[in-house]
Amino acid sequence: MNKKVLSIILGIVVLFIWVKVFSKIFDQFSDDEYATVEAPSMNVVDLSKYLKRDSLPALNLNYRDPFLGKSYHNTNKSTSHNDNSTSRNVKRVTVEKKEVKITKWPSIQYHGFVKVTGTNSGTLLLKVNQNLIKVREGEVLGNELIVKKAFRDSIVIFNNGEVKTFYK
Repeated sequence: MNKKVLSIILGIVVLFIWVKVFSKIFDQFSDDEYATVEAPSMNVVDLSKYLKRDSLPALNLNYRDPFLGKSYHNTNKSTSHNDNSTSRNVKRVTVEKKEVKITKWPSIQYHGFVKVTGTNSGTLLLKVNQNLIKVREGEVLGNELIVKKAFRDSIVIFNNGEVKTFYK
């Protein structure tokens, strides 16, 4: 009888603990109660009564620029477009734009790599434009694509000077 009473009491205690835990969790997410904190009231003091405009020092802006390393000088130079003595001759360099040839890659999916024991190369299973192809490392596909290197999880393909890596 004592064991039965003890197990009932312990069951009730454990149930009470779990109820407390869940109530703490749900209280975190409830929107019912918001903690309102009132800021202490502060009197606004008008400093213009105590400080005069003439008593403030002027700002000294002749300090060094921390980013450029040069000192800032506030000089108002008037620039005129007709004055040849102050104008500078600036040569503009034109940069020739190189035409970049964008190569169109076919859709390539790498499906696997089978390596025969005793050899260094293996057979690759590729899907190029929805066609399954078996190739070896170093072979040329369709006069464009060259299989450079093959690994378990990836393959390196060379196409008209452009190299791409395809993953499984």
